[in-house]
Parts: sequence; C-alpha cells; structure tokens
Amino acid sequence: MPNPTLGHRALGRFAHRSPTAILLPVMILAAISTPRLAPAQAGSPRPIVVALPDVFPEVEARSLIVRTPERDMVVLRDDGTTSQTLLMSLSLLETLRTDEPRPEAGQVIPITGFAVRRAPSEDKRRKVEATLRRLREAPPTRVGDLGPGRWIPLPG
Repeated sequence: MPNPTLGHRALGRFAHRSPTAILLPVMILAAISTPRLAPAQAGSPRPIVVALPDVFPEVEARSLIVRTPERDMVVLRDDGTTSQTLLMSLSLLETLRTDEPRPEAGQVIPITGFAVRRAPSEDKRRKVEATLRRLREAPPTRVGDLGPGRWIPLPG
C-alpha cells in the first residue's frame, strides 16, 4: 500500500509556514515532482486516501484536498473533525473529479467552511461515520511528508 504524500520532501517543513507561503510552493512542487501517466493508465480508478496527521499544517482550513495524477487525498484536522467535515470534503472531491478526473499537476484545495444544505441519507451518514472510526483506529504511521498520523485508503 503506498504511503500518501504531498510531494517533495521539502514539504516536511509545511507546518511551520504561513498559509500564503505554503499553498503556492505545495502546488508548484506537486506539479513538477509528479510524473505524467502513460495513456494506458488514464482510465484506471484513482485511489482516495483519508489522512489524519498528528499535526495539521498551519493553514486556516477545516480540511485539505490534495490531488495528484496518481491519487486524491483528504487531510482532516484531528481537533473537531466531524462526519459532516469528511462528507463535505468527499462531496467536493467528487465534484472536482467530475470536472477534472485526473489533474496533470498537483492541486491543494483548503476547505475553510461549508454550509449543509440538505442532510445526508442515513446510509451515507453511517458510512462516513464508519470511515472516521476506521481512520481513528488505524495504526499510527507516517502520513507522507505531513509526519506522524493515521491514514486509510478508500475505494477510488
């Protein structure tokens, strides 16, 4: 199973920078450090990783969506993450995937807030809550360049 990563090793210093100083270099590094995929790989399903780093980057966001040509990742804050936060992040990711199924360059999308327009179905709410439980129960490991934390794969 691949270790989720934001890209270049220099992002390990991610947590000690201002939001403005973080997002542009992250996007540029992800764009230049990610190889292009061969045409045969273009139609294959892309994995989604949900990550919960021990230390969330110093970005004014409730969560981050990180997209590369290889995978999509939702990075959650440990303090106060709810099923609504994960549900909104996955919903936005679904929209992004519809608009651009496989980005050619890396993307980082901070989610600073959201408004719930309609309640999720009971089935969807239960699945998201189960995903959060699995994430919190996952063994501690390294979350790419974000450092220690937990992560789980989701079906692409």
